[in-house]
Formats: sequence, C-alpha cells, structure tokens
Amino acid sequence: MLRWFVAIVIVFSSLAAVGCGGGTVINTAPLTEEQKKAIKEEDQRVAEEEGGKPVKPGKPAPKR
Repeated sequence: MLRWFVAIVIVFSSLAAVGCGGGTVINTAPLTEEQKKAIKEEDQRVAEEEGGKPVKPGKPAPKR
C-alpha cells in the first residue's frame, strides 16, 4: 500500500512540475485599428442589449 502511495505521489509531482501543454503560445501582438474598432462596436452593442448607457469613447465604464 505504501509503495502505491509513493508511486502516485511521484507521478503527480512529476506532472505538476512539468505541466500540461507547455507548447502553448500566447498572442502578444498589439491590436490593429480595425480590431480595436470592432471591439468598441461590440462593447456598445452589448451595453445597449443590457439596457445600460453606452460607454463614451475614452471614458472608463462606471463602477458598480
């Protein structure tokens, strides 16, 4: 029983140290003007659907 416990601890600690999917690359490229415009339009559409006031460009959304 102790051998199984030690074996399981070694396996899980190895997996924790190595991790899963280490080859994932995060996109850190800056957004293009077209992407920024699309995001602003989507934000305004969502704000209108939720019944809130649309956020004016350049101003942060009000905190609730």
